[in-house]
Amino acid sequence: MYEGPRNNGRELQILGCSPNSDLPNQTTVSATWLRAAFHDASTFNITDGTGGLDASIYYELDRGENAGIDDVLHHFAGMPSKYVSKADMLAIAAVFAVADCGGPIIPLSGGRIDAKGPGRTGVPEPDGDIPTHIDQFLTQGFSPPEMIEMVACGHTLGGVSSKNFPTIVTPPVDGILAAGNFSLSESFDSTPTFDNKVVTEYLSRTTRNMLVVGPNTTTWSDRRIFGVDNDATMKTLADPEVFRARCAILFERMLHNVPSGTPLTPRIDVLPEKPQHAGLRIINGTLTFATTLRLARSWTEPFTDPSRVSLLWCDRYGPNADCRSGTANKLQGAKKWSHNFLRSPLMAGLAKNFRYYHFQAPIDVTLSVSRFWWEVDNGNSTSVYNNGGEWYPLLQDQIIFPSVLNVITGFNITNTTTTFTNFVVAGVRDGVTPDRVYVTILDHTYTDPRLADDIVNITIDLVQNSTLSSVSGYTLYSGSFSSQGVGPTIDFHIDAGGKTTTLDYQALRAPFMETIADPYAEVPIGTPTSAPYTGKVHYLAFSNALFLLAPAFLAEPHPKIKTYDYLRDRGRIPIVLYDQIGNGRSSHYRDCPEKFWTPSLFSDELKNLLRRLGIYDNYDLFGHSWGGFLAAYFSCSRENTGLHRLILSNSPASMKLMEDGLNILLDSFGAEFAATIRKHEEEGTTSSTEYLEGLTQFATTYICSLWDWPEELQKSFGANEEDSTVVIHMMGRRLFTIDGTLRGETLTPYLRNITVPTLVLNSDKDEMHDVAVRPLAEHIKQAKWVKLTNSTHVPMYEEPDR
Repeated sequence: MYEGPRNNGRELQILGCSPNSDLPNQTTVSATWLRAAFHDASTFNITDGTGGLDASIYYELDRGENAGIDDVLHHFAGMPSKYVSKADMLAIAAVFAVADCGGPIIPLSGGRIDAKGPGRTGVPEPDGDIPTHIDQFLTQGFSPPEMIEMVACGHTLGGVSSKNFPTIVTPPVDGILAAGNFSLSESFDSTPTFDNKVVTEYLSRTTRNMLVVGPNTTTWSDRRIFGVDNDATMKTLADPEVFRARCAILFERMLHNVPSGTPLTPRIDVLPEKPQHAGLRIINGTLTFATTLRLARSWTEPFTDPSRVSLLWCDRYGPNADCRSGTANKLQGAKKWSHNFLRSPLMAGLAKNFRYYHFQAPIDVTLSVSRFWWEVDNGNSTSVYNNGGEWYPLLQDQIIFPSVLNVITGFNITNTTTTFTNFVVAGVRDGVTPDRVYVTILDHTYTDPRLADDIVNITIDLVQNSTLSSVSGYTLYSGSFSSQGVGPTIDFHIDAGGKTTTLDYQALRAPFMETIADPYAEVPIGTPTSAPYTGKVHYLAFSNALFLLAPAFLAEPHPKIKTYDYLRDRGRIPIVLYDQIGNGRSSHYRDCPEKFWTPSLFSDELKNLLRRLGIYDNYDLFGHSWGGFLAAYFSCSRENTGLHRLILSNSPASMKLMEDGLNILLDSFGAEFAATIRKHEEEGTTSSTEYLEGLTQFATTYICSLWDWPEELQKSFGANEEDSTVVIHMMGRRLFTIDGTLRGETLTPYLRNITVPTLVLNSDKDEMHDVAVRPLAEHIKQAKWVKLTNSTHVPMYEEPDR
């Protein structure tokens, strides 16, 4: 609908609201498309859920009511496919027709199923009486006032054709039209565009509509329909905004009148960012990964310099599989780019165009590709296009489609039928021992609408072909097939080890459409570099009524989310919480080395998320415990000018001071107790019962004093036990001695860089002792230190009202 062409390059062309030829008195392409969709949908029966927009019109072309529609269906001959039915094409054509003539964009879903035979009759005829018309529209689900609206909306485009209705419009008897046996069309109103002239000219009695003022009074169907309620509905439609809105609503209903049980998709909307043609290829003897980033942007938005657009991906195999070592592959800058303003009338109606950034990278077959995404450098921010944090996957690499080797080897014309011979090649990854390599060819295109149910569906086996030039790591298989359609698509399959692997919906270039077998043959192969990789970040956002302009951003793992309900419900503050990498539902990297886990990693993660959410220049920050240390670390940077307020709850200014404070508290239990705990930590016997019992005593005194620990808090500790990678690498395996990557980290010299109002919290029985917290209050210029009296380390549970 939005992209324009099929994946084989064939494009649905529309000539717009101009006449469909240079001859005089011709109707428009848009009008004929809308008429075809309405006539197909008119078979709908609301009482039993049968008929509707189901392409049954292909079996109804011999009916007088459908005269001339067979010519229209030729426009769609090359478009249906495995995933887009002929009925869907009729719906898309109607949406295109209305939008291209300046009408509203009609919401549309896909998934229609093509009928296997004709439907009931239901199209209103010009000589029908009012009871018949009302009954026909009621059966379709439209009330009498809606009948009036539907006819007016449909007749804002087009007119009456002499070829289809010679008793209404007299066929030409001389001149070029008569000589060529062409039709003469009389328009419904004075303009070819989508407007309410058909209404206003009727009301002013200046109409030219032949179904209102034609020479044959028995065919004044529009006049009879418009006057059913003494022109009351027509007078309402005289308001152009009302007309436009009502037409959009009724056309949407018409296009979604389908047989009951048809599983329609959600509404189809243009994606602002989308990958295209992603896959492994063989280009000039090199295995490559090629893809295109397609951006949909407003016409007025400046074009992004292609050098600022980068493709990133993770290896599928090897030591850095799924970027587990913390680095990704990066191809800086699109080597080829283009744009298109006119792909479909819908994009024109949205005042948008497409920008395409093409990439091609050499791939080591031993590493391959698992997933990919893009980053765009905007100067002061970075946009990341990664499928909403789920990345774009390369589903498999066992079988590939080297399309540059797939060609049409010949064609044969017999009478009016053209048969094309196609040569198909597949690459099978070495190491796979196939029991069978084969393809399924589907072709839903046609040249004669009356043969539209003659769908090609064949399967052929491919055989190994050592004469073709391959690349290291793949063996080529080939085969040939013949087809009379113009748009075959191919599903490639491997049966191996009791499992079938499929590469779905690959297109051969349409005959006569392309001179290049693979457009990526023209895309230069770039030189990859490496880039830091931080994985997927899971976050939850709550945006109730805003009393503050800046969102509160909490550097906390989400299992504690219920403890912040009071901020959302009582303070009415929009909140964002996120799982830091290595925690919760964000990406986990158990195999990453210790040097990967540093404060700068988490600071970059926070910065990227703020930018992703579009609040980098306007936010507050709340951090608790380690989250508070990170919040202060992040806030010490002078570039964080968007920070307005800061809350540091139960957090240290220095890891050395935190360690000192923990040992002060440990000593408060007595020398013998402290010595026992330290001995177990030094000897590595922290799983002993004695140590765990001592640690429990410490935790219930200085971490959470509640008799029953809240469920969310237990989940947080449980999640840490399930994957302790981050804690072990950053803090170490001991509580009272920090020997991970955080050892020696201190913020004290940099706290003066924090200039925003800051609230510092802790308590006398907090594991975060005053000695660790005091520098925050003393060195941050606008800090206020509040001591809580009835809590330990988790005041959000112990005194939430405070």
